[in-house]
Amino acid sequence: MHNQDKLSIHSKLENKAKDWEENNGYLLESASLWQGVRYARSQTSIGNKLSELARNFINTSFIENRADFEGTCHLKDICRGCDTSYRSENLLICVECDMERCGGCASLHKRNEYGEPLCRCGGILV
Repeated sequence: MHNQDKLSIHSKLENKAKDWEENNGYLLESASLWQGVRYARSQTSIGNKLSELARNFINTSFIENRADFEGTCHLKDICRGCDTSYRSENLLICVECDMERCGGCASLHKRNEYGEPLCRCGGILV
């Protein structure tokens, strides 16, 4: 069994998708669904592509838990760079460490070859 806390979001999504398919596992909800959808959308520009199974898992989670997803968008959270409160939909989240940053703080970070801001841990902010 993997220690899910130490895995990247990519690995977590792939593992949860396999569990969903093989064991009728749980769909994504709340913050996990929010992060999964944002990560999947970011995959159009980076090389670390999600499998078709993982994309189907995220899409099914979104369809089944759309109200939960939309409710999460309107929650408030704190930018870990400037400690300012923002709606969750206005924050970028690191795909590796889950750190949240506002656009202003993210603009101060280094960027990868695709122009996406990188967290201090090296993960992409989506």
